[in-house]
Amino acid sequence: MRQIVNQHTNNNEEKLKQWELELKQNGSISNESALISALTDESNPVTLSKLLTVAALSRIERNKQDKMAAIWLERALSLFPNNQAAKEYMLQTDWKKLEGIFLPLTFPAMRETDNRTAKKKTAEQYIEVCQNFLSKADEIQTDLAAKRELSTTLSKKDMYQQYNHLFELFTSAIDETGRLLKAVEEYDQSITGVFHTSTYYDDLKLHLSNLEDIKNAWQKQFYEEEVQSATDRINALDQLNEMIGMEFVKNRVNDFYRFLKYQKQRKDLGFQIQDDLSLNMILTGNPGTGKTTLARLLAKIYHELGVLPREEVIETDRSQLVGSFVGQTEENVRTVVERSIGGVLFIDEAYSLKREGQTGNDYGQAAIDTLVSLMTGSEYGGRFAVIMAGYPEEMRTFLDANQ
Repeated sequence: MRQIVNQHTNNNEEKLKQWELELKQNGSISNESALISALTDESNPVTLSKLLTVAALSRIERNKQDKMAAIWLERALSLFPNNQAAKEYMLQTDWKKLEGIFLPLTFPAMRETDNRTAKKKTAEQYIEVCQNFLSKADEIQTDLAAKRELSTTLSKKDMYQQYNHLFELFTSAIDETGRLLKAVEEYDQSITGVFHTSTYYDDLKLHLSNLEDIKNAWQKQFYEEEVQSATDRINALDQLNEMIGMEFVKNRVNDFYRFLKYQKQRKDLGFQIQDDLSLNMILTGNPGTGKTTLARLLAKIYHELGVLPREEVIETDRSQLVGSFVGQTEENVRTVVERSIGGVLFIDEAYSLKREGQTGNDYGQAAIDTLVSLMTGSEYGGRFAVIMAGYPEEMRTFLDANQ
């Protein structure tokens, strides 16, 4: 019986690797019934957690509101709390739910020219809003702190920065709401007394203004994400054409776009194509001329045309490719290429891989040879694009040296 269980586990682990690769390349799993079947057979909690995550993310790709997917992700984390993919998606989803957290902290207009009764009524409303917010603030702050701590275990550090900034803003909001509450209570007492001055009113307005600044800063975090999402939805070619200058580059890319589209249509219709499409490219230019931006747009164009399954750009340079001892360089290059499968590998300052005068102990040439071998080999050839960038003269020398 134990041998049968082990055989099931090993089979599922092999299938899991294939499904994870398919999810990475296509965004969803084509044969979901086989994946569901694997879920029912698996007993290993770590493998089951990863299978549940793949199944959930595949369903979410088809339906963002899939409730079963959310249940699967929660179960995946309970089975294996260190599941990176599940944690990352759950944190990203929870992040979006925090946008309206300050909606209850809304105050009516207050005017110093109002009569005593109106002032007192408004002050009481301020007190009620502040007290209601503060009564729930500790729980929200604790939840934010827990998510911030959880985000430290992710490989993507930007998630931690996002949650840390929200935690700091929320903590500031708690402190400022406490000060506002004290100012309003003093203002309320001054109204019921025989005399009152505008000092309390000015103090109240100061804390109210500070609180509004914090709320605006909070909303800005989500506004910037929405703007980025809207930008991502714009056609990549339109984004390029909206850029200022670079008319020659725009014309070349537009011609290349039309050629790729024409070749793809011919292929879809069953016509023979004499040469395979080459998506590799050299970008030359001085610093600040948009080489990296253009590489990212090209990746989007390739994805939009369907010639590459992903629009992700893996950015690297000499420091990440060239090792310090025999064998390390080849391993580094292979690792980066495997991460780039389905997308674009962008090598900045590519000329630094091999320059004139470099000694025999430099492994830059090994990086170039390994990359060319992987680009043209049967294992990875045609499954990713390579874009190299650098200064014009240095890149010419680099290309001449590697002909």
